[in-house]
Amino acid sequence: MIKEFFYAEKQAFFDGTVRPRAGIGKGAVEPSGGGVVFFLGLFLLLWGEGFSPNVDSDGDVVFKYEGGTYYIIVHENDPQYFNINYAGFWEIESPDELIQAAVCASVVTRSRKVVKVYLNSDFDNVSISAEILLKSPADFSAVLSRLMGQIIEAKRNFIDEMRSWDE
Repeated sequence: MIKEFFYAEKQAFFDGTVRPRAGIGKGAVEPSGGGVVFFLGLFLLLWGEGFSPNVDSDGDVVFKYEGGTYYIIVHENDPQYFNINYAGFWEIESPDELIQAAVCASVVTRSRKVVKVYLNSDFDNVSISAEILLKSPADFSAVLSRLMGQIIEAKRNFIDEMRSWDE
């Protein structure tokens, strides 16, 4: 799939076609046109760090880490902004758990750097994102492992908060 993706991207780059898609968030872009070089660099970075990246049907870069699926969302209109999203790691199963999850997400978000723990728009699961502004996209390699560590720690903190709720 990756080979076909880069072939299509190369073709889009040379013939000037653009295939817009919406990613997980508004403003996410499909890796096409002038973004091909950037996305190739992102793939090489992830491979170099031991991940196996891919591109989903929305054009987001996807990889697995410690049993979870992560998305890197890049916004065309803000090339300094990076968002690593760990979507839906906790399913909300009741109205009481919804309240508990909202409070615990707030507690963890207040206590962590860079990460946000939040409920999705349907209020049926919890996600985490690590968001950062970088001077240059090339700087992403210097912070990737730390961002992943922040997400993993926020997940642990959230689970600990949920478990301690009734204590």
